Amino acid sequence: MDLHCKLAVIKSLLHPHGYCVLRAQVEENFVGKLPDQWCNSFEIYLKPNNSAKQKQYEVLCQENTALIAKLEKVRHRARLRRHEHAGFELELFVYVPKPETQVTSLRRATAARIQEQIPRVAAFFVSTTLKQE
Repeated sequence: MDLHCKLAVIKSLLHPHGYCVLRAQVEENFVGKLPDQWCNSFEIYLKPNNSAKQKQYEVLCQENTALIAKLEKVRHRARLRRHEHAGFELELFVYVPKPETQVTSLRRATAARIQEQIPRVAAFFVSTTLKQE
């Protein structure tokens, strides 16, 4: 999931709690797109340049001065391009872990497996009929 922030974000980070403000903005955007999935342990990643591959994304620093230095470096790289930073966007990403896989796998229903499960199915039917009475 990605969040594109404009250059104005860097100026808002001059606030003493810059990282917290930025994290709150990312969380707000994230919750708007994927409700009930935000976790405080999620890391926010920064795409350092336009051609960076996903494995080159960097975790944002939580310390304000290091964060501002990193963002200024990204902005400086954008200014060095041909059209300066006219199309500059700060790209931030949050990785959402995949849901856990199913614990029990599906198995082919063979005659032997069906025979193994008959007592269990019978017990289930007995318990449900007792609850209905």
